[in-house]
Amino acid sequence: MPITQVDIEGAEELIEDLRSLTRANMEDEADRLAHRIGAVQTTECDLVAATALSGSTSARNLARAGFTLAYVQVVMTQPGG
Repeated sequence: MPITQVDIEGAEELIEDLRSLTRANMEDEADRLAHRIGAVQTTECDLVAATALSGSTSARNLARAGFTLAYVQVVMTQPGG
């Protein structure tokens, strides 16, 4: 299935809708995720992407929602820095 491009106006409306979601108006992270996926499904998008720390609640919620791991990003820090 090819990835399609959404018109700029539609994308801006979708971004604004997503920004309006807060913890106060959604029960929990899984509900917010389901709502966001539903919002994207009303567009012509064929792809949804998300990021989460490995082993986190967010990563588990994404897996339950059907997301699969595409790649791992390694973040390295210097001790004491």
